[in-house]
Amino acid sequence: MSTELPSGTVTLLFTDIEGSSAHWDRHRSDMAVALTRHNEILTAAIDQHEGSVVKDKGDGFFAAFPSADGAVACVVQAQAQLQAYQWPESLGSFRVRMALHSGAIEPEGNDYRGPVVNRVARLEGIAHGGQVVLSEATRALVQDSLPAGTSLRDLGSHMLRGMDRPERVYQLCVPDLMNDFPPLRTETGGGVPLPSYQTSFVGREEERSTIGELLSSDDTRLVTLLGPGGIGKTRLAVETARDLVEDFGGGAMFVDLVRTSDPADVGLVIAEAVGAHPEGMASPVALAAARILDPTLLVLDNFEHVQEASTTVAELLDASADVRMIATSRAPLNIRGERIYRVEPLGSVNGDGRVPPALALFYERVASHGVNLSTEGGEAEAAKMIVRRLDGLPLAIELVAARTRLMGVRELEQMLTESLDVLGSGAADLPERQRTIRSTIEWSLDSVTDAQRRLFAQISVFPAGPTLAQLRAVAASDSDLLDDLTVLVDNSLVSPATGLAGGTRYRQLVLLRDYGAELLAKFGDLDVTLGRLVDYYTSVSPEIGRRLQEMEEPHRELRVDHANLLAAMWWALEHDRLADMVDVVSDLWVYWFNGDLAANGSEWVARADPMLDSAKLDWLVGFFALQEGDAEAAVKRLAGALERFSKAADELWIARSELFLSFFIEDSKEGGSLASSAVETFEGLGNQVDFFMARLMFSSFRLREGDIDQAVAVRQEIVEWAITQDYGVLIAWAEWNYAIVLLFAGRIDEASDANQRSLVRMVADGYQEGVASSADLVAVVRIHRGDVEGGLRVLGGAISIWDNLGSARWPEATILVEQALEAARSALGDSDVERHIQEGSKLTLSQLIETAKEDSI
Repeated sequence: MSTELPSGTVTLLFTDIEGSSAHWDRHRSDMAVALTRHNEILTAAIDQHEGSVVKDKGDGFFAAFPSADGAVACVVQAQAQLQAYQWPESLGSFRVRMALHSGAIEPEGNDYRGPVVNRVARLEGIAHGGQVVLSEATRALVQDSLPAGTSLRDLGSHMLRGMDRPERVYQLCVPDLMNDFPPLRTETGGGVPLPSYQTSFVGREEERSTIGELLSSDDTRLVTLLGPGGIGKTRLAVETARDLVEDFGGGAMFVDLVRTSDPADVGLVIAEAVGAHPEGMASPVALAAARILDPTLLVLDNFEHVQEASTTVAELLDASADVRMIATSRAPLNIRGERIYRVEPLGSVNGDGRVPPALALFYERVASHGVNLSTEGGEAEAAKMIVRRLDGLPLAIELVAARTRLMGVRELEQMLTESLDVLGSGAADLPERQRTIRSTIEWSLDSVTDAQRRLFAQISVFPAGPTLAQLRAVAASDSDLLDDLTVLVDNSLVSPATGLAGGTRYRQLVLLRDYGAELLAKFGDLDVTLGRLVDYYTSVSPEIGRRLQEMEEPHRELRVDHANLLAAMWWALEHDRLADMVDVVSDLWVYWFNGDLAANGSEWVARADPMLDSAKLDWLVGFFALQEGDAEAAVKRLAGALERFSKAADELWIARSELFLSFFIEDSKEGGSLASSAVETFEGLGNQVDFFMARLMFSSFRLREGDIDQAVAVRQEIVEWAITQDYGVLIAWAEWNYAIVLLFAGRIDEASDANQRSLVRMVADGYQEGVASSADLVAVVRIHRGDVEGGLRVLGGAISIWDNLGSARWPEATILVEQALEAARSALGDSDVERHIQEGSKLTLSQLIETAKEDSI
């Protein structure tokens, strides 16, 4: 053992036997024997690791080490021997707490004095028997050189008695030794520290940074984290506060408002959290303000159930310029200077190739349950579907991860579509309100009225979220809808999504919507509400159909509303409202004339077909068969529809039936006559899309007759006309069809330019069928120019999209593609052609787009 005390940067060790006074009082002789053995173990370990005993404190030691690594090695050895030794049974447990702190210090004779010694003494005083705690200074010295198998657990920042700043405390964890202890014995006078967690914190880097920047600004002293239950507000607040604690001389304190349900007691809870004690008639806020002498950060957790106490928070902010706060709540505090930060679910989809944070959390929590989950194949796909189904909600992810101990992820993914109960309950140390998703949602709904609860349930029938107009149509409530909706938004039960086509929508997370649907069924209002939704669509579809003929905006509105429309369609199928929704779908045929959407409509029509006998359903079956390339079915059903519309003298639908029938008429004169008749009808009615389609078909018959110049002229006119209408999707398809006839005319460069203009519009609209159609023509152009291999790869990418959509190419494009393939086979042979197409089929959509755009360079 060194006789000369180290100087410079020294690591100090304080140890103490827990409960030694009681042992001496009750079992003096056994304690004397135990103390001798204790001293032997400690002094040997100190000596072996080049430490010096500064003092024998009677029931512990004060030692110094020139190396922090040596001090850590000493305590690991000492605790292992102390915990392995068979102490006298009369003593019960015999445990020694230890603390390490490092700092610049010089010996004074055979002793040390000063703040470094005081701090390590205070650290030892908050530890438990068997526990080793380290200061931030010691952690920084040993973090990268810990003994094999050991680790450090962050216990958060704590005010130590008599110290002027908080200390970040870490526990040294050693395999096979005691590692689980109660919270540190921080005195009440030091305030309530930030809680420590046994699980890692995943994601939220950007959120932590943004909240930190808000709190660092001069004009923000309160940031309220808003979000529904289970979204991770508390953990985000605590971890953000932990990031910022070094910027606050007074430290960061945790105010757990679940402790009280009385807003009048919130001031007292805050005072206790900062270490102030109630005194006489003094205001708790005044006491708290007097206690806060340095910049201090408070985390006010779960404020929503003591909402009336917001004035208490405002009073404290006014009373102390040194305090800043992060509040977690489902509703704003509504006080001056409050900055709202809405906490969103963890991302479940990433476009940059990285693992989405929701998926990373799922894998991490699954691993904590001892389950090894594959990152590839069926299990990986099921995991992705699970986190998407859960909307990236952290609590839900943690709950379902626990279920992997019982069943595979593919089974879980399937069961999640059936019931919220699959999520089960969480860890025993979770608050009761967070044990299950149901209890979390019910906790949120406790603060709303019956009318607001019913409105929450009614919103659940809208998978895409309702507009205000839709909500008015289905709510049919005597209460004030806007006031009730405001309460739901303020309590994070509904989230407004702004900036969308058609206006703001009011959305719920999937799990909230599932619960709302259950609630609506309990009220007996599920069918009534969905019936009103069908009524809404029947009332607005004629006007939407008219607008679809004139402008592009209704397309965008319906794309946003698509899931709601499908919900009404499928409900109507089973509830004697099928005829109404057939009228709706046929009114919106322009919207459904889109390969990206046709599969949804086609599936519904196929289910509806045997259930209803109507001319419009005949037309819809033929219409969707046309998009799928089923000529036989299309002709049969469109001809049947034409006959029925003719008997009813329905001029508009006669013309539409003739138009789409003309697609399949081989006799160009007969087909041209039908198309010409449709042109006249639609021009007279002022239906622009109908007119566009009829003119297009008229030009197709000119092409079939070999009058290419006339076909080119007509389609050039169509482009010019579409541009004057300022209808984006019509312009895109007009340019594409113009490129088609230019290719037949051999005007390759002009065709390529027109097709590139079309491609740009298709990409901007996110239109996959349009991208595939333009890619087809890019392939034709490249093969014609001699870049056969490049053309075939682009064609492979286009074919992959067609296969995924289940749609068919336009007949004229099919002819051009087949001609290009024939030329490619002559140049390369069948096997090479297939190989290059196969290579192209592996392109992602974005890769295909970039490759196809290269023609424009």
